Amino acid sequence: MTIVLMDLRPATIPAPADVWRSTWHITLTWRSDCGPGRQTHLVVDDPADLARSMVRYSADPRLVSYRFARRDLLSMDASPANCFGCGEPFSLAGPRRWWRPCACGGHHVYECVACAHRQAYPEIVSTCS
Repeated sequence: MTIVLMDLRPATIPAPADVWRSTWHITLTWRSDCGPGRQTHLVVDDPADLARSMVRYSADPRLVSYRFARRDLLSMDASPANCFGCGEPFSLAGPRRWWRPCACGGHHVYECVACAHRQAYPEIVSTCS
């Protein structure tokens, strides 16, 4: 007789720094000879690109104003597909989910409907509040 045990140990859960990314949405307003100024919209995802864009465009005398806003995005590519407690696939019985605000950006908390095991995505690390 063969007994197969399912390995329910937690899979590698990414740290917040690995799944949160920031983008900056830039709006440039250009001088127009008649009527309202023309606007250009840019999106950059690297702080160095943001700095280069600001330096380059602010030197242009046709530029009237610019503004930018940072948007934080959480990649759900590595989010859990099943419960680490009982192995229940979340595709069969969706978990209870809620949002846990945090200094790192936040965490999705999953609670299994079968066993009530809770797990967070991304992982809660020592720098989280």
